Amino acid sequence: MHQVTLNEFDVHELRQAAREGRLFLLPKQMVNDEPSSTRQSIRDYVATIDECASPAYKSCIQRLWTAILTTPQLFDMLIFHRGKNDGLPNKYRITALVAFLQEQGVYRREFTPLALHLRMEHTDRRNSAYTGMSRYYLEQEQKRLLKKLLSQLIL
Repeated sequence: MHQVTLNEFDVHELRQAAREGRLFLLPKQMVNDEPSSTRQSIRDYVATIDECASPAYKSCIQRLWTAILTTPQLFDMLIFHRGKNDGLPNKYRITALVAFLQEQGVYRREFTPLALHLRMEHTDRRNSAYTGMSRYYLEQEQKRLLKKLLSQLIL
């Protein structure tokens, strides 16, 4: 068994292998199959609002996001798991998470979730990531984990 690239692809050989039962297909690999690069993409996306952190979290906002992105249950909710975006950051959930963190006082009160969203998207109008975040609510277990992380950082 060997992997065939597009340049080596031979239709006749493929048909022969299929007839003989020698054809094995591997599942499609994700476009972005490296979790560390996905984590970095998410971190880069939210880094634009680090300066909006409240005084209590200003010094530990990077540690907070590192903790979020290294907690499997939280990281898992921040990426898509099917379709053409499989493995890519889910901006709907990221926006919902940022809104939750703003409610918890991580980001200054003068910055509304919409204002934070506009900064992350580098735009002056809301887009589907903001309007669609209501469909991607945070579950109670995720909220509990986030509150636990927040309490550990403030101590």
